[in-house]
Amino acid sequence: MAPIQKPVSAPKIYSRARAIEDGELIDVTETAAREGFTVPVAFTRSAYLKAVIDAIEWMRFADDVSEELQREGVLDMIHFYVVQAPPADRYAVAFDIAAGRVAFEVVCGTDDDGGTCVTITLATDRP
Repeated sequence: MAPIQKPVSAPKIYSRARAIEDGELIDVTETAAREGFTVPVAFTRSAYLKAVIDAIEWMRFADDVSEELQREGVLDMIHFYVVQAPPADRYAVAFDIAAGRVAFEVVCGTDDDGGTCVTITLATDRP
C-alpha cells in the first residue's frame, strides 16, 4: 500500500489590487498620468515613505510643500530618467531629494489583468 500524502495546495497569489488595498503598494496612477506615464503606477510603501513623506518632513518649514507636489516631483524625475533610457523591464534611478540621495528600482510588469504596470521600489528593498 502506498503511503498517504497530504494534498498539495496551490500557492497563494498576492494580487496587486490586494497589495494596494492592504497599503503595501501606494497607487499613484492619477498623478503619474499627469507626469507622462501611460500605465498604472504604484510605489511600494517603503519607497513612498522615503521619497514623499520623509522628504516632506525634512522640508516641513517650507510654505509651498505638500504631499501632492512632492509626489509629482518624484514621478516627474523618474519619468524623465525612464524615457531617456533604452527599453527595459527594470530601471535603476537615483537622485537627490530633500532628505538625501534615494535609489529606486522602477519595474515594468503586469497587473492582475495582464496589462502593463509600473512599480517603484527602493533599490535596497530587493532581496
